[in-house]
Amino acid sequence: MSTALANYRSRVQEQPSCDDSWFVAALEQYRAGDEQARLRILGSCLRLALAVVESKHPTSGEEEFLRQVEEANSGLTKALTTFTGSSSAEFLRHAESVIVNRLSPSLGQK
Repeated sequence: MSTALANYRSRVQEQPSCDDSWFVAALEQYRAGDEQARLRILGSCLRLALAVVESKHPTSGEEEFLRQVEEANSGLTKALTTFTGSSSAEFLRHAESVIVNRLSPSLGQK
């Protein structure tokens, strides 16, 4: 495993998990314009983005894997901007759907 990939996996593991104990308050803060709340929410969901890439879109090489992780993270950001629900479970389902849809076109571009 390359240093870049190892560093990314390490950063993902350092993030808190996305659960309702703080998500609802962070979502409210984000919707009020708090950039730090947005970053906390996105950071807490990096595990989801990584898991989607690993389980649903296996790749043959590390460079391709890192590219798909970047796409998944972009999908996570889009999911947050389009989310209209109020719970972490709803957000995680929405985010997974957005990430999968974002990655699907890239699979044919290998």
